[in-house]
Amino acid sequence: MNKHIVLIDFGASRIKSATLSPLQVLPSKNHDSPGSGTIGHTCPASFFAEALIEHLKIAEKFAPVDAIIICSEMHGYAVCDHGSGLPGEYVSWRHSSVGDKAQIAILNDNGFFELTGLKAKAGLPIVNILSGASPNLDDGRPLDIAFIPDSICRLLGESYHKVHASLAHASGLYTLDNRTLAGFGLPALKPPTSSDKDGVCIGIIKFQGREVPCYGGYGDLQASVLGMEPNKDQWVINLGTGSQIVSLIPVDSNRFEKRAYFDKKMIDCITHIPAGRALSMFANLFSEIRNETSQDHFWQIMKNIKFNGNIDDLPVFDLATFPQAFEFSGGGSISNINEHHFDMNDFCLGLINSFVEQYIQLLNAAGCRSQRPIVLAGNLATEVPLITKLLETKWSNNISTINAPLEPTIAGLFRLADGLD
Repeated sequence: MNKHIVLIDFGASRIKSATLSPLQVLPSKNHDSPGSGTIGHTCPASFFAEALIEHLKIAEKFAPVDAIIICSEMHGYAVCDHGSGLPGEYVSWRHSSVGDKAQIAILNDNGFFELTGLKAKAGLPIVNILSGASPNLDDGRPLDIAFIPDSICRLLGESYHKVHASLAHASGLYTLDNRTLAGFGLPALKPPTSSDKDGVCIGIIKFQGREVPCYGGYGDLQASVLGMEPNKDQWVINLGTGSQIVSLIPVDSNRFEKRAYFDKKMIDCITHIPAGRALSMFANLFSEIRNETSQDHFWQIMKNIKFNGNIDDLPVFDLATFPQAFEFSGGGSISNINEHHFDMNDFCLGLINSFVEQYIQLLNAAGCRSQRPIVLAGNLATEVPLITKLLETKWSNNISTINAPLEPTIAGLFRLADGLD
């Protein structure tokens, strides 16, 4: 494509962008900025629009931007004002409330999974809407729902009120065949139209006196998997703020969800497995004990844990410490504490061993075809080498780590840029 394109990933921890120009073989890094997780469980939708402008200004130093391709964190939404059409407060996947448990039970007991491919859990837009996390404008008109890409287009230009199915389906507001969900006590809804066209144009951004087309509204998980280019028989384990296990072929297990992918295909996955968010809780505790503001000490320990091949008698951690976590049950725990195995190294070794064991148990439960090669992605896989080493001791097939010049989400957007008009 003979255009100067900005590829941008609105992740929970950070927003990262790259630029792709006609003479480049690969995109070049453009800019990083803090993600919505640095603000809280909710934030003004304008946060994302302001971040995009920040990234565009840096990209414009080299050439005028001709197009923007977006992927974003999933499970967040904003309700838009019926008069102005502008989005209000963004409610992220980190939001939960006391009413969630009852709503989750109603959804799961009444065919929600069969309709949507998702397991109801705290943090899903459908759960937050039912629990009253957003204002019900209550004027007889459907709630006008926007996700991050749609919100940006509304605030900075014009929205076509569309979204790619990879982001849409993660909300729980659509059926597997792309219809808007109804029933379950929901108010009437008007979410973006879900499209299975991979090159979907979702609106325009008005910038520097030009109208710049904006594409995608892709789910960051799916963009990441696409960027990894896994073989069909590989398991993908994506380690980030949360983590996911993904299979490109169907899995015979009711613990796996179905999500829209690209080329009108589906993936099977388990999401919200505790990862960076859970480990950061311990990092914060270590910092507080040391009266420091930085988490560097904790992560340095993680890089240098001693492992002699013995994992017997280590502390055992349940890392489901937040309501949105996979199979959350009231909170996490530490057990199997023994005085002869409770120094700093044992504590941290037990923590990472329990972290790795989450994936082993879920994969082993996936049936007789579970012993497939694993490909690991995400910063945690490189920052904590013990994760790969422990996986290798517990898994009989090959384990590889993504070590590529592009981050997986940016690599995925790069591949999608090829299909734009």
